[in-house]
Amino acid sequence: MALFAALFSIIPYVGNIIGGGIAVVLSYLYAGTTPALIVIGVISIAQLEENYILTPWIIGDEIDLNPFITVFGIILFSMLWGTVGAIIALPLVGVIKVIYEHAKGMEAYAYLLKKKE
Repeated sequence: MALFAALFSIIPYVGNIIGGGIAVVLSYLYAGTTPALIVIGVISIAQLEENYILTPWIIGDEIDLNPFITVFGIILFSMLWGTVGAIIALPLVGVIKVIYEHAKGMEAYAYLLKKKE
């Protein structure tokens, strides 16, 4: 079931719901309510860990952004523009950081966005 759910996670946003939903349905049909609730808990914890800890850490390292700014940017742009905002959040914040680095008098803002070493 985990392999099946992982295969669907390649599809952004809905893949996790499809793969996890199938895993929950199969666990409910074959084992009952308690294992299905355990599957929901494990999938939820794994998704939260990936989305709010691992992804900002890995992506933030690649584009040299502070992990807090990475998470904040994704949340802010997804609130403003929904799914599209969440997808384009990190490239936009990265572009803003580069603009701040090269604009005279804006270096302090670029420093706030950069990952501290």
